[in-house]
Amino acid sequence: MAQLEIQRRHELGWEGARRLAREWLVQAQDEYSLRCTLETGDAQECIHFERAGISGTLVLSAEAFELRAKLGFLLSAYQQRIESELHQRLDGWLGPR
Repeated sequence: MAQLEIQRRHELGWEGARRLAREWLVQAQDEYSLRCTLETGDAQECIHFERAGISGTLVLSAEAFELRAKLGFLLSAYQQRIESELHQRLDGWLGPR
């Protein structure tokens, strides 16, 4: 089982991070058929996601983005491709690293 861990700082602030969390949730459900649950807190948004072959969490705070995912056996073969696509999307949302 492969693990993905991506952490990025951002300058979106709290409201911008909340908007991004909700956009990510909709996109994850629509494009990747992920089942998502949103936990809203005073200082962060946490999205738990899963489907066959992947499960994980996305945590957004006023300063940072953190994604942790476990890939099942079949998706493990695509780990580099998945990670590359995630970084490209983050670059679009948060700016280049």
